[in-house]
Amino acid sequence: MYIDTITLFNRDAANGLWYPTVLRNVDLNADRGAIMATYGATATDNARLHVRYRLENCGLKVGQKTYLEPTQFRAITNKAKYITFAFGEENGDLSFDFFIKGKYSEEVIDDSDYDEYDGFYNYMNATRDNVFAITSCAVYSVIPHFEVLGR
Repeated sequence: MYIDTITLFNRDAANGLWYPTVLRNVDLNADRGAIMATYGATATDNARLHVRYRLENCGLKVGQKTYLEPTQFRAITNKAKYITFAFGEENGDLSFDFFIKGKYSEEVIDDSDYDEYDGFYNYMNATRDNVFAITSCAVYSVIPHFEVLGR
């Protein structure tokens, strides 16, 4: 458990940018059967991600970055120092974040560089497996971690 690596992509819709963060030592379960057993037959998610955090004076820390709620994340200007787990509808709502299994570059990505795919998220979906749009996020404090669901 907690042996996987993912890359989280946080969207700055106002500027058309994605901020990637490589997160190591996470637990990624993409077993559809296990998700259905936990959440029921109507579950539409394909991945369950557990990300540990630690509590520091500045708030919840994941690696070297501070976690912010999605609304707070959208309001700040220096997004590179923070992460969030924003979720929304994939079709037409570009306020959601997504993650992929494995490591990706941590350079900021401009959506307009992927116009032929109608944006970076669509490019990643068209060219890679294990791309998951975030559909929900819960914070647990007894065993400090985020539980992030994706499809």
